[in-house]
Amino acid sequence: MDKFGKKKLLLGSLVVLSAFITMTFKADSIVILFLGEMLCGLPWGVFATTAPAYASEVLPLSLRVYMTSYTNMCFIMGQLIAAGVLSGLSTREDQWAYRIPFALQWAWPVVLFPIILFAPESPWHLVRHGKLEEAEQVLRHLVRKSSGIDPKKTLAYIVHTNELEVELEAGTSYLDCFKGTELRRTEIACMAFAGQVFAGSLFAYNSTYFFQQIGLGTKATYRMNVGGTGMALAATLM
Repeated sequence: MDKFGKKKLLLGSLVVLSAFITMTFKADSIVILFLGEMLCGLPWGVFATTAPAYASEVLPLSLRVYMTSYTNMCFIMGQLIAAGVLSGLSTREDQWAYRIPFALQWAWPVVLFPIILFAPESPWHLVRHGKLEEAEQVLRHLVRKSSGIDPKKTLAYIVHTNELEVELEAGTSYLDCFKGTELRRTEIACMAFAGQVFAGSLFAYNSTYFFQQIGLGTKATYRMNVGGTGMALAATLM
């Protein structure tokens, strides 16, 4: 990300994801399916971490909180779409019952690639690479003239913040994450992520399995899954 920028990384990840989806779609054994799913996790991880960071660097401050939170909404919407697709295909008994859901995932790279292609590069990334003129041009495109925001002042702020970050990061390593004050930050970050697991996210992702274990039929199981993700969407909106 530091080398190529968030935009290029997201575009590259979409291409890589398309290739790995092919593995899951054509899988004829559980080993190939496992490898395909595991490899899909790599670009998924890029989207989950890079997209919020990109949004926070490109959007005005008043919109950042909404768009970074929207990342979680995307997870929920994806699960809701998946639940609906699986529910609709649950009565099929041929191979397309599981191949169609994998194939539908190709729609996302097709839609998102051209959108991201025409999106601006992060001005923060450009500043980190000394491309100040390009960064200023991007800021002029992102800021309305009527807003009263001066792109040059914004650029100066980014340059100043970047210099501070470089100064703070000098001489640090991953080992420092487990020392002194940084250890507390590491603990807080770990607990924030672990909290999702403690709250039952693993059960939520595999809810259909647990519904079957208590004796629900196939149709009822998948309908319950749709209802559960619908509740999650409503809760995220709240």
